[in-house]
Amino acid sequence: PQPKSVTGGMLLVSSPRVNMLIFVGLSILDMIVASSNEEMKNARLASKPFLLREIELGGTKYPFSPVSIIITVVALLILIRGFSKGTSAEASHILVDSKDGEATLKKLKADIGNDAKKFGDYAEKYSICPSGKSSRGSLGKFGLGSMVPPFDKVVFSPSSPLNTTLGPVQTQFGWHLIYVHKRDEQRQIVIEKNQTK
Repeated sequence: PQPKSVTGGMLLVSSPRVNMLIFVGLSILDMIVASSNEEMKNARLASKPFLLREIELGGTKYPFSPVSIIITVVALLILIRGFSKGTSAEASHILVDSKDGEATLKKLKADIGNDAKKFGDYAEKYSICPSGKSSRGSLGKFGLGSMVPPFDKVVFSPSSPLNTTLGPVQTQFGWHLIYVHKRDEQRQIVIEKNQTK
C-alpha cells in the first residue's frame, strides 16, 4: 500500500489495518513515554533523603516533610520554654543586725570592693545568716519572688551589675550586702517594668 496524504504530521494510508497498527503503535509509544515520566518522577522521589520527602498517609500525600515537622516542633518547644521559664539568679549575701547595720556594711563594702573571694570571707566572719557561716554567704540559685521584695528588686534589676558588691539593702531581717554571681537576663525588661509600677 502506498501513502495517500500527510495530514497534521500523521501518515494516512488506505489500508484500515495499517492505520490501526499505526494507532496502536502510537498509543504504546505514549504509554512508554508516560511510564518513563512516572518512573523518572518515582526515581527522583526515591533519590530524595527520607526526611525531605512529602509525607504520605493512607494514600494521601501531605505537602510537608518530616524535616518541616521537626523544625516546627523545635520552634514551638523553644517558644513554650521561653514563655514558661522563670527568671532565676545566683547570689551571696552578708546579713547584719539592724542596729548600726548600714554603717557596718558600708565599711565592709569599701573593704571588699568587687572581690568575690573577699565577699565570701567576710560573709563567714560577719554574717548572722546561717548561709554566711556554712556556705560563704551563698544563697545558691533562686527564682524571682523567693526572697523578700527589697532583696529581689536589687538582685533581679537589670541596672544591678553582676559580680559587684551591692547594697546596703534593708529588709525585715536586717541589712544586707548582696553579690549577684549570675542572673537569667531573658525577661529582665519585663521585670523592671513590673517592679516600677
